[in-house]
Order: sequence, then C-alpha cells, then structure tokens
Amino acid sequence: MEKYSSAASYVWSLLLAIFGGLSLNEWAVLVGILTGLGTYLTNRYYKRREEARRAAEHAWHIKMFELEYEQKRQAFKGEYRE
Repeated sequence: MEKYSSAASYVWSLLLAIFGGLSLNEWAVLVGILTGLGTYLTNRYYKRREEARRAAEHAWHIKMFELEYEQKRQAFKGEYRE
C-alpha cells in the first residue's frame, strides 16, 4: 500500500507543480495551440478520407466507361460484319 501512496504522492506533486507554474494567460495560449493542432489533425484526417473516397469513385467511373466503350465497340464490330 505504501508503494502506491508514494507513487500517487509524486504524481500529485508533479501535477500541482505543472499547474501552479503557469499563469492564466499562459494556460490560455497553451489551450489555444492545442486546439489549433487538434483542429488541423482532424481536418487532415477527414480530407484524406474524402480524397480516398473520391479516388475510388473516379476509378469506378473509369472502369464503367471502359466497359461501356468495349460493349459499344463489340456491338459496332457485329453490325459492321453483317
């Protein structure tokens, strides 16, 4: 039990030293920076997902175009031979 209470004591001491070492303005700046970073990372994640979705959709459209082209080409060859 003493082992856990000693570790908890050190953790609380560290947290209080960190929180007490910064003024309210410094905390506001830190929170602003972290919020900006979080927003950037979130936007980056969703933009990459959107780009991947659009690339897959584009590949599907290309494949459909190629299949349609091939069908029309085959149909044209059949009409031309008759």
